[in-house]
Amino acid sequence: MPEERPLSRKQQAFVSEYLQDLNATQAAIRAGYSPKTARIQAAQMLSIDKVQSALANAMAQRAVRVQFDQDRVLHEIALLASSDIRDYTIDDQGNVGLRDGAHPDATRAIASLKNAHR
Repeated sequence: MPEERPLSRKQQAFVSEYLQDLNATQAAIRAGYSPKTARIQAAQMLSIDKVQSALANAMAQRAVRVQFDQDRVLHEIALLASSDIRDYTIDDQGNVGLRDGAHPDATRAIASLKNAHR
């Protein structure tokens, strides 16, 4: 069985760029392909076994590195989607607390607070 050739420079660039936003057309453009043909080039890139393998490998390495996978992303989105302002209490000093019965992770849905009375 012949040894598989390494990725070309453009293929490597495509893999790297694709990881940024998972947009194949934009990855092709950023990798140096013409915007006019980027959609076709992207589809061709994604059909190449060694490019798919490199993408899967790079995504797996990133998941290990950041310890964040699709399930965790979906869990975080679910927390945000199910957040309810009625789950929170705010005292006179602006400290946020959780009402009884609120999900323990509910405070993760708060990005910032502004005290309008100050």
